[in-house]
Amino acid sequence: MIKLNEVKRMLDKKATYFWQDHDGRYRLVNAFTLKTAFGVNCRYDALKMTDTLKNEGYSVAPLEDGAMA
Repeated sequence: MIKLNEVKRMLDKKATYFWQDHDGRYRLVNAFTLKTAFGVNCRYDALKMTDTLKNEGYSVAPLEDGAMA
């Protein structure tokens, strides 16, 4: 998994982000620019990264439960 310091360099604390599921890989997307910031290999990593980023002060929308995907 990508290191937190690398992730923090790619993100803007003022922006809002959300996750997109692409065949089991998850991409963190800037809600304003719709550009992908980075991706992770599985849902578990996306959930953990969401918690970590929220604790660091970033705005990340909750990961959907997958029922609608």
